[in-house]
Amino acid sequence: MSELEFFRAPNAAAVLTTLGGGPALPAFDGLRARLTDPVDVLLLMEELVVDGPDPSLITRLVWPEIDPAAYGCFLSNAPHFGEPWTYGINPAVRDALAAASPAELAALRPYEGVEPPAAALEQLCAMAELARRAVAAGESLYYRTGTAA
Repeated sequence: MSELEFFRAPNAAAVLTTLGGGPALPAFDGLRARLTDPVDVLLLMEELVVDGPDPSLITRLVWPEIDPAAYGCFLSNAPHFGEPWTYGINPAVRDALAAASPAELAALRPYEGVEPPAAALEQLCAMAELARRAVAAGESLYYRTGTAA
């Protein structure tokens, strides 16, 4: 089972200053997703903006501060490779999550019509609540991979 931490923060600088390579929770308001396949919830989030002008899920790699393209197929040689990585979530995804009703979220089908796992949909509804709090506070959303409990 894999884990992701989803959280909100004022900006990437606050994430770097507060976290560096450390855990996001409880430093920021967020939630931990323990899923058999965390890609499910990420694909659901991406599905919200797939037809929009900016269909990407992430805006940038926040931590570690490296250029993955510089390492190519040797990414495992990059500094901090084995640590959790933090990504900024596209503001369009945050806004779509915040505006979506539970029925709209339940209707998402990133797997060509196949219903997504119930755990991923449940996580997506929790993400929508987090997105609403982020919008209300003027903050961005982030996610951190490879976290440990």
